[in-house]
Amino acid sequence: MARRLDGAREPSEYDAAIDALCVSDAVHSASLPPPRLEQTSASSVVIHAHRDADALYVTDEDGTLLAFTRALTRDATSSHATLSLGGHTPYAMAAHAHHPPCAATASPAVRSWEAQLMEFNYEARGGVTNHSAFTEAELRASAPALSAGEGLTATLRMLQQPRLFVPLLYAKCAASSVLTLRAFTADAWPTARPAEYTASFSVPLRGCPSLRACASLPVDAPSGCGGHPERCVELDWTPRLVAAIEAAATPTWLAANASYAPSGTRLLVSTAPLRCDVPVLRYVKDAELRPLAYGEGKLHLQPPHAPALLAAYSYCEEPRALLAQRLYVSPDLRPTATAATPPAAELHAATATASPLAADLPLPPPTAAAAPFAADPRRPSKGGGWCISPLSGELMGPGPVFLWSGARCDCIAGRLACGEPPLAHVRGWVSDPGPAGVALLSLATFGLTLLLLLLALRTAVGRRVCSLKEEFAPLRTREGLSPPASSPPPSPPPGELGV
Repeated sequence: MARRLDGAREPSEYDAAIDALCVSDAVHSASLPPPRLEQTSASSVVIHAHRDADALYVTDEDGTLLAFTRALTRDATSSHATLSLGGHTPYAMAAHAHHPPCAATASPAVRSWEAQLMEFNYEARGGVTNHSAFTEAELRASAPALSAGEGLTATLRMLQQPRLFVPLLYAKCAASSVLTLRAFTADAWPTARPAEYTASFSVPLRGCPSLRACASLPVDAPSGCGGHPERCVELDWTPRLVAAIEAAATPTWLAANASYAPSGTRLLVSTAPLRCDVPVLRYVKDAELRPLAYGEGKLHLQPPHAPALLAAYSYCEEPRALLAQRLYVSPDLRPTATAATPPAAELHAATATASPLAADLPLPPPTAAAAPFAADPRRPSKGGGWCISPLSGELMGPGPVFLWSGARCDCIAGRLACGEPPLAHVRGWVSDPGPAGVALLSLATFGLTLLLLLLALRTAVGRRVCSLKEEFAPLRTREGLSPPASSPPPSPPPGELGV
């Protein structure tokens, strides 16, 4: 959210709800304990308040309302609720609680994780300044560790050694928000025996293809201007993101291939358009089902070292949809058209026939001598063998393909069977053209049929006219209706020359 330069409060969607609360200065609220705010993720906080509270809300350093709720969980002595900050990234936050009938309490401002990391002072917080007393093995033992948990959760671990105090530990998306942060104090640090600190946190689906965890530990290299020493570890999170997407939606394979174009030292991948209220998530897999690239909106791919047959995916959360297309990268990285079909020899050089992706991305036969509509004997796909599409010449799975005439062709156990359904079924042709496409195709078919009828009628009428002329020619001659036979022109008078 953009902040005003004068630091004034911004309008909020919760203003009306707060204005409806009864708050009176005459009501003495000093006897009520103030609420307590704790940040639990990059975009959520938990507020703990007195049991009598009936509403909780959060404000930023300018007093702008960030979140509001009346859905509180109560126990014998307190109430609490988790509130989402949405897309807000405040510098500091305060918790507020409303108590009936007209009392309100507030907590002191709490700095966000982003602010704590930005303002962290290593020496002031008691970080080790002379690390010569520690071996490299001791320092390395306290380096953070990242591991994947269930779904889109990760776990951060660090060994707390009594003689090696680490004032700060955090994990963040490699290029964006902090996901978890813990600032330790010396008086709460283990003194007798080592202990392991563990924290689990959630990772968002967007903007976080890799994780980075850091602990403020001494390093040999200088920390740089304004920085602090830290040892970090990174974890590629793309496989987990892809797995979460494919667990939520089943890919729909399109007949048209994806395309790419050189963009600097990388390739800009273009996929089929997908209507979505937010930027589309895109990713690319290799033939072994390993994610190669993941991004939001535009997707850039590092060029492979050899020709490759890949798979490009486009995903939208609402409405939930996942489209999949083949993506062939040529040996010379030449741009490919959307429906381009690479040579079969190049495809076989790019992808082995034993690839686990071959069932979804079938390769054409290695030779062009195969009979039309023949089954591929190498490997059966899901539900049967492969057939050669009568439209594109590419291999097709068991799904139907509709021809221009409206005939439906199905690949069943490696054999292509075609029928004659109503013309309306042409909607399934290659990619669904929709009602407008069906209407346009029907209109074109009607116009072509009408034109052929007019041509046939014109030909029939012309032939009949010629036939009538031949029948009436003798009759016109007998009745004197025919013109006289032509005679040679008269000779000019003597002495005159014809001009």
